[in-house]
Amino acid sequence: MSSEGKGIEITIAILAVLAIVGLSGLFYGYQYIESKRELSRVMAITGNLRQVSSAGQQYILEESATSVTYNELVGEYFHDLGSVAGESYNTLVVTKEGGVLKAQTSSGLEVAFTY
Repeated sequence: MSSEGKGIEITIAILAVLAIVGLSGLFYGYQYIESKRELSRVMAITGNLRQVSSAGQQYILEESATSVTYNELVGEYFHDLGSVAGESYNTLVVTKEGGVLKAQTSSGLEVAFTY
């Protein structure tokens, strides 16, 4: 084989390796971005649960109640919280004793906040 033929083979091999490395980088980059998005969603949902908890505890103190539902708090203490990832807050109940508020996303991820 001539030196020109070997040079072409080496160039093709280098390009193939670069393509594989590039595709691997794209794949891992996508996974990294998705994990950051998921973390952002969890943080946003946790913030919403914290807001419901705080408003509920304030309501319980002001009204001498033992518990309050999410729907009782909407409008008076905060606006209806929009869904971040398909979760619903309508079944949440804040109790005087404290507890855990949970929301489940449409993908099945459960986010909990202890108050």
